[in-house]
Amino acid sequence: MPERAGARITQEQLEQLRRRLHEKVDQGIEKLLGLTKEGINPYELDFTGRESMVVEWGREVTAMLLEANVVYDGELAIFEGSVTCKCPRCGEPSPRDMDKPDQPTYDEVTLITRAGKVPLRLPQFRCPKCRLLFSPLPNQGRSPSGTL
Repeated sequence: MPERAGARITQEQLEQLRRRLHEKVDQGIEKLLGLTKEGINPYELDFTGRESMVVEWGREVTAMLLEANVVYDGELAIFEGSVTCKCPRCGEPSPRDMDKPDQPTYDEVTLITRAGKVPLRLPQFRCPKCRLLFSPLPNQGRSPSGTL
């Protein structure tokens, strides 16, 4: 795997992402060629109908790639293994919020992109001074490598 500033993806995670993308591409090809059992015969659709299928499928693939970019290449990857994070209100180091020991909490949010909605799980931290529960946000929409 080529090394690049800001990349935080393991070889195993990269292979898993490739498998997911290959499966999605294979599903799209089979659906477009009428090889699935979904009851859709693309040849009964006009060109506009087939074009719509391909565009929707492309959005799904794009959303998968954007999600991987944010999770593995963005600033969020920095926080995944973090024990503490600076409180946005008072600046004090704040520990990860835990439901149980070794079970950190996450904030489920949706990133809205031109390709559609991308689900994100942001790690949560709790400030002992302010008692603020917060999730660190990427650097105003830019990752350290500037790719987000």
